[in-house]
Amino acid sequence: MTARMHTVAEFIEKLPTLISDEALLKKILITFDGKTSSDRWNLKEKFARLQTLTKGYVPKNPGEIVEVAELAG
Repeated sequence: MTARMHTVAEFIEKLPTLISDEALLKKILITFDGKTSSDRWNLKEKFARLQTLTKGYVPKNPGEIVEVAELAG
């Protein structure tokens, strides 16, 4: 949802609050480096289009972290 509601710069700024895995965060941030503004926007939109867990779910506090998922590997 953060990707849908923000500019590319705002999305990138907020990523550290959304992704606690430093290695994954670094990979995502590097992906944005060196891209044109159009490419950066399209990349952000890919995040925006990730499916949510439940269709129609509206969180009470969208800025609050409610679950942490551990990534394998």
